[in-house]
Amino acid sequence: MKSLRKTIRQILLENKQQYEKILELIFTGDVENINQAVELAEAMGYISDMNYTGPVESYYFPEIKHDWTFAASKDFMYAVGEQPEELFNREGFDFRSPNFRDVTISVRIKTP
Repeated sequence: MKSLRKTIRQILLENKQQYEKILELIFTGDVENINQAVELAEAMGYISDMNYTGPVESYYFPEIKHDWTFAASKDFMYAVGEQPEELFNREGFDFRSPNFRDVTISVRIKTP
Protein backbone atom coordinates (compact mmCIF):
# COMPACT_ATOMS: atom_id res chain seq x y z
CA MET A 1 0.00 0.00 0.00
CA LYS A 2 2.86 2.39 0.79
CA SER A 3 4.48 1.75 -2.59
CA LEU A 4 1.17 2.54 -4.33
CA ARG A 5 0.91 5.85 -2.44
CA LYS A 6 4.52 6.66 -3.30
CA THR A 7 3.88 5.91 -6.97
CA ILE A 8 0.75 8.08 -7.02
CA ARG A 9 2.60 10.96 -5.35
CA GLN A 10 5.42 10.65 -7.87
CA ILE A 11 2.99 10.73 -10.81
CA LEU A 12 1.20 13.77 -9.39
CA LEU A 13 4.51 15.55 -8.84
CA GLU A 14 5.62 14.78 -12.41
CA ASN A 15 2.32 16.12 -13.79
CA LYS A 16 2.70 19.32 -11.77
CA GLN A 17 6.25 19.78 -13.06
CA GLN A 18 5.05 19.27 -16.64
CA TYR A 19 2.28 21.86 -16.16
CA GLU A 20 4.83 24.30 -14.76
CA LYS A 21 7.19 23.83 -17.72
CA ILE A 22 4.37 24.36 -20.21
CA LEU A 23 3.08 27.43 -18.37
CA GLU A 24 6.58 28.85 -18.12
CA LEU A 25 6.80 28.73 -21.92
CA ILE A 26 3.33 30.23 -22.35
CA PHE A 27 3.93 33.13 -19.99
CA THR A 28 7.13 34.17 -21.76
CA GLY A 29 4.82 35.86 -24.24
CA ASP A 30 7.07 34.71 -27.09
CA VAL A 31 5.12 33.37 -30.08
CA GLU A 32 7.48 30.45 -30.75
CA ASN A 33 7.50 29.41 -27.08
CA ILE A 34 3.71 29.58 -26.89
CA ASN A 35 3.39 27.47 -30.06
CA GLN A 36 5.72 24.86 -28.58
CA ALA A 37 3.91 24.88 -25.22
CA VAL A 38 0.45 24.59 -26.75
CA GLU A 39 1.54 21.74 -29.03
CA LEU A 40 3.09 19.91 -26.06
CA ALA A 41 0.01 20.50 -23.89
CA GLU A 42 -2.21 19.14 -26.65
CA ALA A 43 0.03 16.08 -27.13
CA MET A 44 -0.04 15.41 -23.37
CA GLY A 45 -3.85 15.69 -23.31
CA TYR A 46 -3.94 18.79 -21.09
CA ILE A 47 -5.79 20.79 -23.74
CA SER A 48 -7.95 19.95 -26.75
CA ASP A 49 -9.70 21.65 -29.68
CA MET A 50 -6.74 24.00 -30.19
CA ASN A 51 -7.12 26.69 -32.83
CA TYR A 52 -4.45 29.22 -33.84
CA THR A 53 -5.21 32.50 -35.61
CA GLY A 54 -2.37 34.70 -36.69
CA PRO A 55 -0.42 36.58 -37.48
CA VAL A 56 -3.10 39.18 -38.13
CA GLU A 57 -2.35 42.87 -38.61
CA SER A 58 -4.51 45.26 -36.62
CA TYR A 59 -6.59 47.80 -38.51
CA TYR A 60 -6.37 50.35 -35.69
CA PHE A 61 -2.95 49.93 -34.09
CA PRO A 62 0.56 49.26 -35.40
CA GLU A 63 0.62 45.68 -34.15
CA ILE A 64 0.34 42.06 -35.17
CA LYS A 65 -1.92 39.77 -33.16
CA HIS A 66 -1.66 36.03 -32.53
CA ASP A 67 -4.50 34.09 -30.85
CA TRP A 68 -4.64 30.54 -29.51
CA THR A 69 -7.99 29.17 -28.34
CA PHE A 70 -8.53 25.79 -26.74
CA ALA A 71 -10.37 23.77 -24.12
CA ALA A 72 -8.28 22.95 -21.06
CA SER A 73 -8.43 20.25 -18.43
CA LYS A 74 -9.36 21.29 -14.90
CA ASP A 75 -5.94 20.31 -13.59
CA PHE A 76 -4.23 22.46 -16.21
CA MET A 77 -6.41 25.45 -15.34
CA TYR A 78 -5.78 24.93 -11.61
CA ALA A 79 -2.06 25.12 -12.40
CA VAL A 80 -2.73 28.35 -14.34
CA GLY A 81 -4.55 29.74 -11.30
CA GLU A 82 -1.46 29.17 -9.15
CA GLN A 83 0.64 31.51 -11.30
CA PRO A 84 1.57 34.97 -9.95
CA GLU A 85 -0.96 37.69 -10.79
CA GLU A 86 1.64 39.91 -12.46
CA LEU A 87 2.06 37.35 -15.26
CA PHE A 88 -1.52 37.99 -16.39
CA ASN A 89 -1.33 41.79 -16.48
CA ARG A 90 1.34 42.63 -19.01
CA GLU A 91 1.15 44.84 -22.05
CA GLY A 92 0.81 42.82 -25.22
CA PHE A 93 -0.10 39.55 -23.45
CA ASP A 94 -3.57 38.31 -22.50
CA PHE A 95 -4.67 34.99 -20.99
CA ARG A 96 -8.49 34.81 -20.72
CA SER A 97 -10.67 31.99 -19.52
CA PRO A 98 -14.30 32.52 -18.51
CA ASN A 99 -14.45 28.72 -18.15
CA PHE A 100 -12.30 25.68 -18.91
CA ARG A 101 -13.78 25.26 -22.39
CA ASP A 102 -13.02 28.76 -23.72
CA VAL A 103 -9.39 29.59 -23.03
CA THR A 104 -7.75 32.28 -25.17
CA ILE A 105 -4.13 33.41 -25.23
CA SER A 106 -3.45 36.60 -27.19
CA VAL A 107 -0.09 38.13 -28.00
CA ARG A 108 0.12 41.56 -29.59
CA ILE A 109 3.47 42.58 -31.07
CA LYS A 110 3.99 46.24 -31.91
CA THR A 111 5.23 46.93 -35.41
CA PRO A 112 7.40 49.90 -36.41
